Parts: sequence; C-alpha cells; structure tokens
Amino acid sequence: MYNEERRQKIYEMLKIQKVLDVTTLAKRLSVSCETIRRDLKYLEKSDLIKRTHGGAMLLPSGENKNKELTVGFRKTINLDKKRILAKKAASFIADDDVIILDNSTTAASILAFLPRNYHLTIITNSLQTMLELYNITNSEWTCISLGGHLRRKTCSTVGFLAKNVLSYLRPDKMFMSCAGINTEGQMTEGSIEEVEIKTAMIKESKMKFILMDETKYGNTGSFNGENVDQMDYFITNEAAAEKYKDFLKDRNIEIIGAE
Repeated sequence: MYNEERRQKIYEMLKIQKVLDVTTLAKRLSVSCETIRRDLKYLEKSDLIKRTHGGAMLLPSGENKNKELTVGFRKTINLDKKRILAKKAASFIADDDVIILDNSTTAASILAFLPRNYHLTIITNSLQTMLELYNITNSEWTCISLGGHLRRKTCSTVGFLAKNVLSYLRPDKMFMSCAGINTEGQMTEGSIEEVEIKTAMIKESKMKFILMDETKYGNTGSFNGENVDQMDYFITNEAAAEKYKDFLKDRNIEIIGAE
C-alpha cells in the first residue's frame, strides 16, 4: 500500500470513529507503529487531524473543512467517483478540440478516457497533468502550459503570468472542479490564487463544465469564486444529480448524471 493510500484510509477511519490509537491503526493496516506515527505527523501537518497521546483524533467539526489539501492527498480521495465523472466528461470531447483542464485531480482523470488518435490541444496549469501528458507518448496531443508562479501545495501555476497566457487563448471546452459550492451557489477554493486563475479560465472558455460529486456541496473553501451559473454543464453522480436538481433548476445550467 502506498503512503498516500494508507494515509487516506487513516483519515477515513478517523472520520468514522473520531479517535483511534496507534496500535489499533497499525494492526488494521498491517504496518508498524512507527509507520503510523509518521502518517499521523503528516496528516497533522496537513491540518486534517490532531495527534493525541498514543493516537490521533479528527479535528472538531468545522475546524478543518476549509483546509486546502495537498495534491498528493487529493489524488487518493474518492477515486472511483472521480473516474466516473471523468469518463462522462471525456464523452463531450471531440477530435480537434482545444480543451483546458484546471489543477483538480478530477479533471486530470479525464486523460485516461481520451482516444489517443484524437488531435487535441490540452491547456493546463497543473504540473501533475503536464507530467501525465509527457508520459503519454502514443498520442496526437499538444500540451500548452500556462506557466506562472508555482504553488507547491497544489502543484499548480497561478498568478499574473498564467492569466496573461490565458488571455491569448480561446479554448473550446473547459473542465474544472472546486473545493465546494456554498448555499448561494458560489464555487469556492482554498486559496485566492486558485480563485483568480479559475475565474480567468471560465472567462476565456467557450463551453464550461464543472465536475463534482455530492461530497462537495456545502464543503466550502475559504475563498469565494464565480457562481455556478457561469458554467454550462454540471457533471455529477446520479444520486447527486437528483439532490442538486432543485438547487440548480433556476441557474441556467444543465445537470448531467454519471454512473
């Protein structure tokens, strides 16, 4: 089991049981107590948990909901749901499209479902996505990096230079996710820099898709971005599509259920 996968399992267990000791976690995950202690130290540094004497506890409700997760940790969360949404999103991409992918791990998952014989131009500010594109050698894809200031936590580029490159581009389709959507319909993020670059992406794109499962509703970040009615399509899982129906019905956005 990889480190990030194990840490995600610890986090999920703490979400259920609230408090767990090192010995119990070590037995359940078949690793040493020292490994668990390192994992707990990492999770505490990420502002997800609080270490206690001999174990750890989940932060009190509301104390960690606005925390911005590292890209490595985000890559391990809700993988099956992300793949379902990504597969549906990929079905909207046609040969010769110019598309833009934000730095979300959900958007990056779209690459796995794109036909390699398509002639695509893929624009992104995600270093992880760029690396995946670099490793895909049997494709007819061109990658354009937005450049700019590197945010290590999210492994993305932001700032004036990235927005300046965007001003020269007019993507056919944009695919993004977000930290969450608040009750007023605003998409939220964990940093103002991410809000700025995603707002610029929305402004320059012809057709805009947001990919989000039910866990994002009400799980708001610290900074408000554009309202969801700026998007054209809302791709979510079938259960969430029914849940969001009333919320989105007056916002001029089409809900697309994915299973």
